[in-house]
Amino acid sequence: MRFMHAVHFIQHQSHIGPGQLAVDLAQLGARVRVHRAWEGPETLATIPDSDSLVVLGGNMNAYADEDAPWLPQVRDLLARRVCVPSPTLGICLGHQLLAVATGGKVEVGASLGEERGLTAIGWDPAANVATGAPDADSLPATAASDADSLPATGARDAGSYPATAETTTRVSSGAPSTPTGAASQGLGAGLDAAAILGRPSVVFSDHADAVAQIPAAGLVWARSNRYPQVMTVGNVLSVQFHPEVNEDLLAQWYREREPQAYPAALAVYRTQSAALNATCRALSHWLATGTILQ
Repeated sequence: MRFMHAVHFIQHQSHIGPGQLAVDLAQLGARVRVHRAWEGPETLATIPDSDSLVVLGGNMNAYADEDAPWLPQVRDLLARRVCVPSPTLGICLGHQLLAVATGGKVEVGASLGEERGLTAIGWDPAANVATGAPDADSLPATAASDADSLPATGARDAGSYPATAETTTRVSSGAPSTPTGAASQGLGAGLDAAAILGRPSVVFSDHADAVAQIPAAGLVWARSNRYPQVMTVGNVLSVQFHPEVNEDLLAQWYREREPQAYPAALAVYRTQSAALNATCRALSHWLATGTILQ
């Protein structure tokens, strides 16, 4: 019988929950506990290092300690989990909190604009950039773009779709290089993010802030044509996009802020739901077992 980690979710707002991750984890037989941080931040200190952890997204920014006074505790927890072998995942705000917690910076109201809806990403395990701005010149220019396969209707932000082939390039498999600065901090090469996620080429995004400076010990694995999308710092994996999105969660998001836009967003989501769900299943498997889905 395969060992299953218990999986803890840190939730920042009532309408931004675990979504499809919780569904997949339940099907695997993993125990799930959701910590509603605004109700009981003291429970965050009870999360064992032996269990898996997911820090979810939220509408606040990574520096909004006055509005969300539990954020310093979450940043401290993420910084410590860098050296903890159990799986740890940051999603959207969680991705940005990891960056800040480990020496990076986040741009609130990112200058390149929001990413919402389906977003094409390209993989480059050697791309450890000093800033969050994508550098297309560092990616191979020979691969065909996946952007044309994305639907052009119903998207709320056309800028979410990369305009160049370089940004959707997939690189050949291989061991990642050790992140710059990792050796000086006692960190090894860390996680193989590409293997854990299965190298998705299309993800679902919903954010206005973005990582603007990668931590010295961080490694960027994938980017859109605007922002870093997949990052590891030691034993922590973070993603700017939302692997947990499903129809129920999408309805909650839009009911909260833009109910009139929900039908179009749902139609776009359904065009890639199989691929999006496959990424979520791969992450759920890693969170529950600590192993890569084959």
